[in-house]
Amino acid sequence: MAEAYRPTPQSIIDVAGRASFPIVEAEIDEVFPVYKLNSWVFRAGAVVYKIRLATTEEQKIASAREARNFQSLLSFYRMKGVDFGRSEGLTGDGYTLLRMPYLGISLHVIGQQLDLVKLGYNSAALSNIEDRFSPERLCHLVEQFKRDQAEFASVFGLVHCDLAQNNAPNNIVYNEPLDRLIPIDAEAFREYDPEASQTFRDQVAAVKTWSLA
Repeated sequence: MAEAYRPTPQSIIDVAGRASFPIVEAEIDEVFPVYKLNSWVFRAGAVVYKIRLATTEEQKIASAREARNFQSLLSFYRMKGVDFGRSEGLTGDGYTLLRMPYLGISLHVIGQQLDLVKLGYNSAALSNIEDRFSPERLCHLVEQFKRDQAEFASVFGLVHCDLAQNNAPNNIVYNEPLDRLIPIDAEAFREYDPEASQTFRDQVAAVKTWSLA
């Protein structure tokens, strides 16, 4: 998703407490950028948490739909022999929390790291990244991602429609053990129809063009 702002650990602690999901700063390993001001996303170890405001019936329905969509995604990979674990949707006082397994590093972040190497920056964290994610390799990963998601759509009838913004990847992560790209932000899945399918194809094409740049 496009970054509107990046919550601070303290803001995460505050909203988690109000939502009856208490957490302390030492448990927060990473805070993710968000687009909607009424959501907070962070990682604690191998688990990602998304807290959303849910004071209206519409917000509660949206949260429940997102939880179902993400569980469908996990079920798809389980069918392919990969068990990432399970997700869990919880309801607090005016908030919902989606507990999800951490699936990998953002493809957008990988692109930022590649840009740093091109600018001459070097560090242990950036070592071999150009070899691991050459344009040809990225293109292969995107093509495999397209096939995986086409299969997912045929089984579950869901199509992700927020995979690229400003001709750069969005809501796509790289899972190293699986060596696959995986979509995140299950809120952006739509029921399959010709328009959603075309949006998916256009956005994947944009990511492929980005990968070869």
